[in-house]
This record gives sequence, structure tokens and C-alpha cells, in this order.
Amino acid sequence: MYLFASLTFLGISLMCASWLLVAVLVVMLGFQHFMILAEERSCAARYGEAYRGYLQGTARYFLFF
Repeated sequence: MYLFASLTFLGISLMCASWLLVAVLVVMLGFQHFMILAEERSCAARYGEAYRGYLQGTARYFLFF
């Protein structure tokens, strides 16, 4: 969800030829990283060891991260 929202925003930024929007995207990516970490902590607290096992076998951002 975050990946494709970011790619959409990048496309809009490039279509508008706005470096300001690209800068906003970079800031947005930083906030998204911390949101993802918070969601992981929340799920770990709620689902416990089963979620931690899921994290070990699943990439955080895409296929390789």
C-alpha cells in the first residue's frame, strides 16, 4: 500500500515538474518508515510470537528489504 501510494505521488510530482513535490515525497517516505515500525510493534504486541515468526520470513518493504 505504501509503495504504490509513493510511486503514484512520485509520478504526479514528475508530471507537474515540481521539485517541491519531490521534496514532500522524501519527507513522506521518512514518516512512512516510522509508521511501518509502529505498526510492526503494535502487531507484535497483539499477535505475539506468531507475528514475530511472520516477520522473519517476510520482507518489510518489498521483495528484498
